[in-house]
Amino acid sequence: MGVRLREYRKARCWSQNIACKHLIAVADRQGLRIHSWGTLLGLLGEWERGVRVVSSTYQQLWAEVYGTTPGMLGIAGAWSRNHPVVTRADIERGAPTPQVVSSPKDPLIGGLSGAERIELEGVAA
Repeated sequence: MGVRLREYRKARCWSQNIACKHLIAVADRQGLRIHSWGTLLGLLGEWERGVRVVSSTYQQLWAEVYGTTPGMLGIAGAWSRNHPVVTRADIERGAPTPQVVSSPKDPLIGGLSGAERIELEGVAA
């Protein structure tokens, strides 16, 4: 799935570190709070290998980084557990943040870890 994401990165002769720097810069310009540097590096590897589905927010961020669309990057698709976007402006004005089951920490954009997915899937509705 994310093979084209890797191809776009390699066509620019970027390491995963450089690609993540560009992603962080785009998110900063948009005022989005995203995962930490180390987490992003791990996620990028998983996205490029197709191990993890890219959330819709990250799909849009990567599309802007590479000046294309999520479809052209090979990362477009449905995302069933997309976390809501929380901007710095939301945080600064003290807007209530959505309660996210996957993490007791700050609301971040992205997917659930394997353990969190298992925990949620085991809960009866």
